[in-house]
Amino acid sequence: MLVTFQAHHFPSYQDWFSDASLAKYLGPVDEEWLQCVLEEKDGAQYAMLDNGNLVGVAGVKHPTSDHPYYVLTDIAIAPQERKKGYGAKLLKALYEQYHDLYWLCYIDLDNSSAIAFFTRQGWQEEPSKSDAEMLAFRYPRA
Repeated sequence: MLVTFQAHHFPSYQDWFSDASLAKYLGPVDEEWLQCVLEEKDGAQYAMLDNGNLVGVAGVKHPTSDHPYYVLTDIAIAPQERKKGYGAKLLKALYEQYHDLYWLCYIDLDNSSAIAFFTRQGWQEEPSKSDAEMLAFRYPRA
């Protein structure tokens, strides 16, 4: 189940960042991050629940005149829930939520796990939007 991220999700989510990979690529998450998420107007942060347990979190920026597409700003799966298909389910839920097929995400060049995940999901690199530090990937139907 995909719901809007709420303050009560934060303690569980923050605990995930003891995982070195999450801390390196998505951290830190702190009270300032939470306030930004709760007050966000140009996007949304979502929590994915399974039987009431937080298993995934993803952030989305809405299209603007500068970037006329959705940007997946972050996606994280609870470390103990990885390799169970939640990442693919979370992406599918986002596609269904927005019904728009033009998505981009930016991945750190050395984040091989994220690159492999998005490649498995059929996303393709968008070289014109990549740079020396980040690779841009687009949803395949864009």
